[in-house]
Amino acid sequence: FNVYVSRKYDGSFIEIEGQSAAVKLRPHQMNAAARILFSGNTLLAHEVGAGKTYTIVAASMLKKQTGLSNKPCVIIPQYMLDDWVRSYYTMFPGANLLVTRQQDFVKANRKSFIARIATGDYDCVIMSYQQFEKIPMSPEYRKVAIKQQLVEVQQALEAGDSGQYSVKRLEKRKAQLAAKLEELSTTSPQDDMLYFEQLGIDALYVDEADYYKNCFFTTKIQGVAGLGGTPAGKSTDYHLKVQYLNDLTHHMGLVEATGTPVTNTLSEMYVHQRYLQPQMLEEAGISQFDEWAGTFGEIKSELQLAPEGDKLIDRTRFHRFNNLAELTTMFRQVADVVLVDDLPYIKRPTIRGGKPEIVKVKPSSWVK
Repeated sequence: FNVYVSRKYDGSFIEIEGQSAAVKLRPHQMNAAARILFSGNTLLAHEVGAGKTYTIVAASMLKKQTGLSNKPCVIIPQYMLDDWVRSYYTMFPGANLLVTRQQDFVKANRKSFIARIATGDYDCVIMSYQQFEKIPMSPEYRKVAIKQQLVEVQQALEAGDSGQYSVKRLEKRKAQLAAKLEELSTTSPQDDMLYFEQLGIDALYVDEADYYKNCFFTTKIQGVAGLGGTPAGKSTDYHLKVQYLNDLTHHMGLVEATGTPVTNTLSEMYVHQRYLQPQMLEEAGISQFDEWAGTFGEIKSELQLAPEGDKLIDRTRFHRFNNLAELTTMFRQVADVVLVDDLPYIKRPTIRGGKPEIVKVKPSSWVK
């Protein structure tokens, strides 16, 4: 693993045609835009308040103008749609945007609107997660992906040394995948449906990317709290589209942004790496989760108080990271980490008294 060097990016030279004087990017935003331009797949792990939105807007327009992408697409939470459109037009008043609204993806309008995405030349297509998930991958592509997952599950079963629970979990997943494959094989494709591969989208920018953190992976590890890996339909669909983009752009077409890349489980970092740098995991021989966890995680059993509070129970969980320096160096090949405390030009108001304080109040009659 001692083969990576963390590169520093300088975006001070970047000039973007059509940018409004109303928006002036900070140095860390220009550096992040340069990173996206030159290095490919990127995780903008910028703390809340560091300006991820304008960074993505600048990077998407920059890649469009330089010819590194032809049709960028931004996917965001539905409630942020208007804010994103406002930010885009504030920075680039002349931008040619295609913004999807909820009525565009109702059954009667969906096919015609997807056709607009495929046939138009836009600076950016902006849509919500839910609308993005309504654009399917082709049955052929999904069949290939499911067959690969079946191979991985079968290899895990044949490897042996799996506990009873782990075998049941893998057998259940195998049955689910086989049922999906059978369904795809027996269902006739719709001739008038355009699939994601046919839209021309070659760059994907995902805000609040922790939305897709629950992605299934094959594992024989059992009885470990907080393991993750529970399959979620939205994450499976996202993973397929990310795989397609990685193959299409040679790992140059995906940008994820989140202030909380790892929140609950150790496996969330693995999931981000599988989305953003699968080729590096493959080269290092840790593309499967069990290989990754054996290299970078330590499992430990310890006593903890039961939820009822009346006894102690033995709980097994991922205790800590191992080889943290090597993991960090590999992760930083795609992760652009920015903390607000490291930015001298962003000032936060100080807390009165210098620290948080508990203020006691008498409960109202309604509370009582």
